[in-house]
This record gives sequence, structure tokens and C-alpha cells, in this order.
Amino acid sequence: MCFLRPRLLLISYLTIGILVVLGCQTRAERGQARAQEEWAKHERLIERAAEGQRVSAQGFAEAHDFFERLTGIGVPADHSALELFYPASDVGRALPPLRKWYAANKERLEWDEVKRQVILRP
Repeated sequence: MCFLRPRLLLISYLTIGILVVLGCQTRAERGQARAQEEWAKHERLIERAAEGQRVSAQGFAEAHDFFERLTGIGVPADHSALELFYPASDVGRALPPLRKWYAANKERLEWDEVKRQVILRP
């Protein structure tokens, strides 16, 4: 029985070490996954708007601001004071350049917990 105690201790330390290393990696990965989820959420909203579906004015404004801040690519919009609105027909023109930008930069996107927004790593 005495020979089991050192082995258990060694296994415990190795397990803790592995979990710490994996925890550090997954934290960065989670930040990148969260950023990509945010991108996808806003892109889906723009897609729905491009298809002529009604979208919330607030959601569209958030997506518009998100893409403009992050990429510098503007999304055409006819703003309305209404809660729901039908977007302009040329909204879909923004999707190809946004998708091209995303393909080139998606690995650099990261969720910033302090700012509570997606940022672009240098």
C-alpha cells in the first residue's frame, strides 16, 4: 500500500499540470470562438436583411456598427425610427467584401472581456 501513495501523488500532480495547460489554451481558444460567434451572429442578421426579411432596427444598427468599427466596411442602410424595418435592397452588396475580409482575418479576431467586444489582434 505504501508504494501506491507516491504514484497517486505523481498522477495527481500530472493531472493538475495538464489541466492548467489545457485551461490556458482553451481560454484563448474560447476568446477566439466567442469572437467568431459574434461575427456569425451579425453576418446572419445582414444576410436576413439582404433577403428582404424584417429585422430589428437595433439589431441592424449593432451589426452595422460592428462591421464598420472592425473592418471599415460600411453596410448600406435606410435608418428608421420603427422597431422593425425593411432594409434597403442594396444591403447584400456588403456581404462579399465582409466575407473576404473575414476569410483573411478570422484568426486575428478575439473577444476582449474588459471592453466586452470583438477586437482585431495585430
